[in-house]
Amino acid sequence: MRRTVTFDRRPMMSFALMLAVVLLILATTPSASASAIESSTLILESLTITPASGSITFSSSNVVADAFVNSIVFGSESDSDFNSGVTSASAHAAVTSANAASAFDSSSNTGFSQSNVSIPYYKGVAYANAAADLFENFSITGTSGPVSVQTSAILSHA
Repeated sequence: MRRTVTFDRRPMMSFALMLAVVLLILATTPSASASAIESSTLILESLTITPASGSITFSSSNVVADAFVNSIVFGSESDSDFNSGVTSASAHAAVTSANAASAFDSSSNTGFSQSNVSIPYYKGVAYANAAADLFENFSITGTSGPVSVQTSAILSHA
């Protein structure tokens, strides 16, 4: 006796079942999320200006220190601060996910800029910026003609 095997094809049923399984997987898969943390600090520990000959005199009446900082979480919050002074200045700004600060002291020629961003488990963009500037006039006395000047600074960062 001869056996007969028949196959019953049901492509539409198989496709519908596969589509249902894929949709079920996509519907129950949680979206991916991550945290991001950024922190940076730049510190001016000292600034030295040395002429090749003669001596240097700073015009303290023309010393201006400026500080500017801006922190933004796009689409929700922003904050900024700007400050200037004759011998020192500082500024700071903060929002939920970012903060920044800067300061400069011309009497000691020291300053810092610091910014921090923390985005915890949500979709978004945060931005923080800090800067400190010093504008100081000086003159070189006790010499004649062109004089070379050497500047040096000690910077540290974290």
